[in-house]
Amino acid sequence: MRGRIMQLARDRNLDRASGGSGFAGWLCLETRQCGWSTRELAHRSRLSAAIIDGLLASATRPTWEQCVRISHAFRMSPTAVFRKAGLLPTTPRTGDELLQEAMEALSLLPEGPILNEATEAIRAIAQQAYHRSQGARTGNEQAP
Repeated sequence: MRGRIMQLARDRNLDRASGGSGFAGWLCLETRQCGWSTRELAHRSRLSAAIIDGLLASATRPTWEQCVRISHAFRMSPTAVFRKAGLLPTTPRTGDELLQEAMEALSLLPEGPILNEATEAIRAIAQQAYHRSQGARTGNEQAP
């Protein structure tokens, strides 16, 4: 009975956070989009249910370690979760930061056709951008 009462309390936290903004609202939305309960998120992130409840209720600020664990649970870049948590600026400031985020996103993909396709798409975009920049320098830029 106690376990059921605790789960109902967690579900109320999820309902409360779902209308919110900030990290708690984002965490709730991601959890619901995955079709998970708060208990499932706690299990997948290897965090305690009490920590997840505190984050969803905005009672505690997420730590770097908690963000990393949450990112692994959702299979997303830790940097993206750091940004949602307010631990990093909301947008990357430099090309190096953008490159790092792209590399983190690629590292989450499994080996095989999807990773190969994503890598080829990035190469094609980079090649197209390079050719455009060369055309702009010589004044010969052509419409796509």
